[in-house]
Amino acid sequence: CLFLFTAQTFFLRLRFGHQQSVRVNEDLEAVVYTLNRPVAGTRNIAGSLQEPLPQTGKTGSSVFPQAIQTTGVGVRGIKEGDMRMSLRMNRNSAGGTDKWPKTRSGPNRGLVRIPYKISRQYNRTQLAVIRSAIPTFTRHTCLRFVPRRTEVAFIYISNGKGCWADVGKTGHPSQTVSLGIPGCVIKGIVLHEFMHVAGFQHEHSRSDRNRYVKIYRQHVQPDMVANFDRYNDSVNYVVYDYNSVMHYSKNAFSKEIYLPTVQVIPKRKPEPIIGQRERLSPYDIEEVKYLYDCGAGTYQRCGRDFFNLATGSFNSPSYPSPYPAEAHCTWNITVQPGRFVNVTFKGIDISDSPVCQNDVILIHDGKNAAAPTMRTICGTQTGDISIVSTGRSMFIIFSSDPTRDSNRGFRAIFRESNEPKLT
Repeated sequence: CLFLFTAQTFFLRLRFGHQQSVRVNEDLEAVVYTLNRPVAGTRNIAGSLQEPLPQTGKTGSSVFPQAIQTTGVGVRGIKEGDMRMSLRMNRNSAGGTDKWPKTRSGPNRGLVRIPYKISRQYNRTQLAVIRSAIPTFTRHTCLRFVPRRTEVAFIYISNGKGCWADVGKTGHPSQTVSLGIPGCVIKGIVLHEFMHVAGFQHEHSRSDRNRYVKIYRQHVQPDMVANFDRYNDSVNYVVYDYNSVMHYSKNAFSKEIYLPTVQVIPKRKPEPIIGQRERLSPYDIEEVKYLYDCGAGTYQRCGRDFFNLATGSFNSPSYPSPYPAEAHCTWNITVQPGRFVNVTFKGIDISDSPVCQNDVILIHDGKNAAAPTMRTICGTQTGDISIVSTGRSMFIIFSSDPTRDSNRGFRAIFRESNEPKLT
């Protein structure tokens, strides 16, 4: 990718009794966002929008169960560059009392309602962009961002200075989501901030991040170093996700645009694209479902659970017709104890991309997306592909991005096997 320049400064009005001022050129940020797209080979955005908030933050596939300290920050309550940790959040995790509550009875039982109110400062086009982020959560999770009526606790979406949000549910009646005009009114940025609202921090702050990325703290702007802290007590519901909407890009908050701050390890070709701000990744969706224990009937389920069946089959939605855009399907296959899962894909026709970051089949050696990844598949495969688990379960995800294609998808059959995968 070719990166030309980045916004180095910003303005922020901090709460908690005092202000801190720096300048921001949000028009420049919008240009930076556009220029940080990959040059070719992918529809995804390798966006490196410098999310301008305080010098501080939380992670995409991680939720933190213990106190998160804000040492070395200088402003009480602020942790990362596009999120604000509540003082209550420092004592309780999003996995506990900082989750938004489930509705316990009535027609909305099992749903997690997050009331919102939007400032009148946005025009119709901007309102449409903000609202366009909501259906993804509605279709694929039990979260419901709903217009506020009389609810006491709600989020207030305002034209603040930069892009930032409180993490999880705070103890205050209202909590702010800042989407500054114009640089932050982009669907992927809205999704990112809504993930913070739901209780998720940045992917590169996970406890296991040192196995997947190298952080060059010496290349980071001095007042942004806290953005790259690692949290040793994070709870990770899925495998590390380079494609998460919560991951920073390779030059985020760099002193100079040519100096990387986040490097994928080990180095590989093609290198995974980090920092996309286009959509929730398959694992972003799965971790929301895990954290909030989204039950049957609370989202548009695509896929099926197979339990103790000796054989069966499944396919991508609409097969053999083209599959829809923004599909998210899961199959959990569990066979008898002491047996193994053998899945054979009978011809695969999926949109191709350099590192399968668009449309993809993800296969896990276990019962959920936290299990080791056995295979990542995209593109057209003319022959059969057979995969065997090392245990009695296999978890499979099929995901498509927002672009509608003419690809047919796939059909697969599974059977119970007496022999495990050879390692």
